Amino acid sequence: GSNSLAECLVFGREAGLHAATHGQKNAADKKTPDDIKKLADAENERIEALMKQNGGENAYHLTKDLQVTMEESAGIIRGEKPLREALEKIPDLRDRTKKIGLKNKQKVFNQELTAKLELDGMLNLAETVLLSAINRTESRGAHFREDYPHRDDQNFLIHQMASMQNGRINIEKQPVTITRWQPAERNY
Repeated sequence: GSNSLAECLVFGREAGLHAATHGQKNAADKKTPDDIKKLADAENERIEALMKQNGGENAYHLTKDLQVTMEESAGIIRGEKPLREALEKIPDLRDRTKKIGLKNKQKVFNQELTAKLELDGMLNLAETVLLSAINRTESRGAHFREDYPHRDDQNFLIHQMASMQNGRINIEKQPVTITRWQPAERNY
């Protein structure tokens, strides 16, 4: 974790490439052509349903509401109360996305549809960030908890792994494998 945009871009890319390689090697994630067709069909059905959805909500306004929520509650300096308050807002935002009515009914170059699909992903990511931040009752890197200002290697020298199970985000802990550099607290 870092506050540097350059580090975020460089190491975000590296993490993404590593995750893709890991996913390709993991036998549990291997899909048959039939599996892929079923997934594609399900996604097409989801998009068809979105195209028929009616309502007065706007994906751009909901995205702004989510941005404000996350900026106010899950910035670099965090606390349990604001994190929990933000987490409580996520279901309402999800419900409101069901009331987005797309004016553009085209499937090609449809920015409204793209905004809606991106918003769904952002809501999943926001919930993951909030759950992870609430679970990590310590401060480390770019995660600073006002209510837990010290680093806790005994309990939190871990990776938090998020997965979607039955429509819910699940956070699991995995141990960190120490290789070349021993962890040390940053002192400035």
